[in-house]
Formats: sequence, structure tokens, C-alpha cells
Amino acid sequence: MTYHCPVCHTGYLEEITTVDQGLVIQCSEYPACRFSAESWERVSETVARFHHPVTPGQ
Repeated sequence: MTYHCPVCHTGYLEEITTVDQGLVIQCSEYPACRFSAESWERVSETVARFHHPVTPGQ
């Protein structure tokens, strides 16, 4: 299953193995979109922030 990038909405998220064998989730539109996260949990937190923005005065 593919997930669209929560920032640009154009690319999709892909798991990239770093040089030190770590895992990074980043947008397929990199470097145009620089979204990246260390885990799928962090991706979920980012999506939650975009869907439930904090609005002053409400």
C-alpha cells in the first residue's frame, strides 16, 4: 500500500535505508519535497498535525 506525502501530496512515502543501516521514510519527490521521518509513528504524528491544526482563539 502506498501513502501520499502529507506535505506535498504529490509524492508517495518510501522507506530508505541509510548508510548506517538505519531507516528513514521520505517523500519520493525528494529533493523538491524534503519531508522525512524516522519512523511510521512520526509520519502519523505529522499527519495528525496537518488534520488537526491548532487555531488560536478557538
